[in-house]
Amino acid sequence: MRHTILIIIMTVMLAASGSTDCRAQIVGMGAMQQQSEPITWRGSARMTSLDTGIIRITATIADGWHLYGMEMPADGPKATTFSFKLPQGFKLVGDVTPQTAPLSKHDAMFGSEVSYWEGTVTFTQRFRVTSEVTDAKSLSCSVSYMGCNDQTCLPPKTKKMTIKILPKK
Repeated sequence: MRHTILIIIMTVMLAASGSTDCRAQIVGMGAMQQQSEPITWRGSARMTSLDTGIIRITATIADGWHLYGMEMPADGPKATTFSFKLPQGFKLVGDVTPQTAPLSKHDAMFGSEVSYWEGTVTFTQRFRVTSEVTDAKSLSCSVSYMGCNDQTCLPPKTKKMTIKILPKK
């Protein structure tokens, strides 16, 4: 609805200005709105044995954007962090691990060395069943993150997911 109202307002403004290419400018606005979510997340969890499993959280990062690393300097951007709520009888094992090491560069905006990912990155977290569980079907995950491109930064966000725990294949 909000998007539709914005397009109507822009159409009226463009028509009033005498622009002959309203359609192209409005299509460009639609692309701009799609970029408002340049980092998307999805998660999965699967048992790897009778008492162990793995959680996979994947970030898909739009071209030209980057997702900041898991460790940032005090004067830098918000680090990517994960929080899990597991069913009773489950326990996390180790730390969240990215599939690929982040890139690193000096960021003039923050005046410090920062780490980041581009494209797609998958993070894994292992877990173990510590006691008999009767009805554990899902877990919760919250990812707090920040992303930027060369012109702007997203405000820090938190993505919450409920992830079904699948049995071993």
